[in-house]
Amino acid sequence: MKIFKNLFGISSEEDEELEEREEKKPAPVTEIGSRTGRQRVETGANLSGFPDFTPPAGAAAGATPIDNVVAAYRMNVVVIEPQSFDDAQQVAVNLQKKKPVVLNFEKTEKSVANRIIDFISGTTYALNGDIKKISNNVILCAPSNVNVSYSEDEHRLGDNIPFMDR
Repeated sequence: MKIFKNLFGISSEEDEELEEREEKKPAPVTEIGSRTGRQRVETGANLSGFPDFTPPAGAAAGATPIDNVVAAYRMNVVVIEPQSFDDAQQVAVNLQKKKPVVLNFEKTEKSVANRIIDFISGTTYALNGDIKKISNNVILCAPSNVNVSYSEDEHRLGDNIPFMDR
């Protein structure tokens, strides 16, 4: 820093004297043991500017901050048994809210189910989501924030969604 100040002629003699005094005084150091080895800590370091840490209310006693974040975020899965094409809008709204939706077509007429699947397929595609066949009459519509993984055996069942082999 002195070099730049001297270069531009900004330095004053008082600043130089202050810097020299600060450079000459080393801070007292204490060595303490820890699990990872020895650490050097300045004795008398001013820590008054740092507030004491208090865990958030309701946090588990031994939980780490990461565990608390994971526990605070819970994803809801919406299960819908559509009876008419009007129920497709409810599926689209939940997908827009980034909620995965399970559609059970057990009690739905085949023609209505085909129309709903067409509509939901377009909605899922537009939202960069994913649509997977769970069983013959059940599908999962997952928004972009949900990863759907499945085993190779489940993959062999096929993704022939329209209309799910009755």
